[in-house]
Amino acid sequence: DGKLVLNLNYDMISRDNSNDSLGVQCTMNYTKGYEKLEELAVKHNKDYKLDLDITFRSSKRPSGGSDHASFAKEDIPIFYFMAGFPLDYHQPSDQIEKVNWDKMLKIIKLGYLNIWELANSKADIGK
Repeated sequence: DGKLVLNLNYDMISRDNSNDSLGVQCTMNYTKGYEKLEELAVKHNKDYKLDLDITFRSSKRPSGGSDHASFAKEDIPIFYFMAGFPLDYHQPSDQIEKVNWDKMLKIIKLGYLNIWELANSKADIGK
């Protein structure tokens, strides 16, 4: 019917925070009431041996400066990943050599696996 049911956003998933010595930390934010999104991420992280150290955060209407905020504002459930906020964000020193390709690929896989399962099942994601 053309109705948007969910928004997935990747934001800053290629770099590590300075305290991420193993290069495996990320955050998944999602709309409160849609805990199925967290359940799927935990399941897929384990089942596919992605070994990401994920911090989960939920809020009623996730906000911020990223693309998900416009969807959340319209009550479209969202989930988004963020891997790190390096000190040289948007600086000339933010070079491609600093990309953590392995972690970025794992985060992309995790989002894909979550969307794939939701799209190909009759599972209710929440509310």
